[in-house]
Amino acid sequence: MENKEKKVILIGASIVVIALIILLVVNGISKKGKESAEGGNTQTGQNTEKYVTNLEDGTKLNHSEELNKNKKYKDIEMSNIQFTYENGRTILLAKVKNTASTKHKNEIVKMTILGENNQVIDVIEPIMPELEPGETKQFNTTISGADAVNAKDFKIEEKK
Repeated sequence: MENKEKKVILIGASIVVIALIILLVVNGISKKGKESAEGGNTQTGQNTEKYVTNLEDGTKLNHSEELNKNKKYKDIEMSNIQFTYENGRTILLAKVKNTASTKHKNEIVKMTILGENNQVIDVIEPIMPELEPGETKQFNTTISGADAVNAKDFKIEEKK
């Protein structure tokens, strides 16, 4: 092969490589733009993760101010409320304190987990533990039906 033929082949190969690079870059930008446009504000039947912090171990932690405010049910005060999501389950932890002068017996309660616009994410019926007057216990319930970790708030009421 002559020098001229080598030069033409090299130029042709360079043009093909440059065209492929341009095509890949344009295609990548196009896909990224579509994902941004489609995924920006879409909701999949429940909240976007507005109230969630992802921890290093993969656990999701709810940081909603409304959800973390103390709640009152009859003479029971709930505080230190935490919603976490791990291994397909949302777990609600809280301290419950009997502020009455009488014993609170075990009781099934109705908890409604609320999303951004007060839409119902889930309704659960955990057991409020037996508490002596002034006693504080750890309250723990698991929500396995829905990813409720992104709740904005919840309300607790008597089960009817």
